[in-house]
Amino acid sequence: MSTMRRYLPVFHDVLGASVLVVGAGAVGTRKIEALLAGGARVTVVAKELSPAVEERAARGDLTVLRGTFHPDQMEEAELVFAATPDRRLNHRVSAEARRCRIPVNVADSPEECTILLPAVVRGEGFTAAISTGGRHPGAAKALREFLEDHREEITIRLERGRRRKRIAARP
Repeated sequence: MSTMRRYLPVFHDVLGASVLVVGAGAVGTRKIEALLAGGARVTVVAKELSPAVEERAARGDLTVLRGTFHPDQMEEAELVFAATPDRRLNHRVSAEARRCRIPVNVADSPEECTILLPAVVRGEGFTAAISTGGRHPGAAKALREFLEDHREEITIRLERGRRRKRIAARP
């Protein structure tokens, strides 16, 4: 019997959601950018910020708490992301989020996550998410790239399906 967790694939609306991201290096920055694109209210806890996060903070796109993580910082959080190079700190963030029953994603540590971020492909009229449960990120990336290479074909097939549906619905 497999011990691999079975995650429920879900698209989560983060518009207006309060999200805490611990870490603002390259990985944290990618997560922050995705959350901001989805309309989340992002608070970042970090000693140092990437230039992109510095710029976002200067524009007022997010809140920055400079320094180290403290559990009370997740008081209002609906989602938590641990994205530091410090494995012990990431573990602490994950443990505290779990204790508070807040969904948590830990960069490069799927066993400490209650939510995973899949590889995503967006096209006209569709969003596809690919996950290997965090076990084979390279394979998920390859599948994402394959779908990106075929994005136009997928869009055409979706449009054909919509046309067929409209034709079938005519009296």
